[in-house]
Amino acid sequence: MKSEVIMNGKSIKPSKWYYGLAALVAIIGIIIFVVFLFNAISSMTKGMTQIVVPGHGSVALEKAGTYTIYYEYLSVIGNKVYATDQNLSGLECVVIEKATGQRIELSAP
Repeated sequence: MKSEVIMNGKSIKPSKWYYGLAALVAIIGIIIFVVFLFNAISSMTKGMTQIVVPGHGSVALEKAGTYTIYYEYLSVIGNKVYATDQNLSGLECVVIEKATGQRIELSAP
């Protein structure tokens, strides 16, 4: 594909600088996209509490509402890597209200 325009019988071609400028804008756009994507992915887990299972932990839920419990078969907590099978049979999760000791009903997502 040729990038030229014919006006009054003369061939007009864009300068090579325009191709360089277009490439520079594309590269800068890709870099900005990667930086924003990395920051978004990194900040996803900042508000999450991780608990190693088997074990127990305490999580303070500030407001009433719906919360999600995730099972991570590959995770890093602190500087330690934890890995299990993707499908873990026999895992049971129980949530108990600390003040009353009452078990809170859970449902599948």
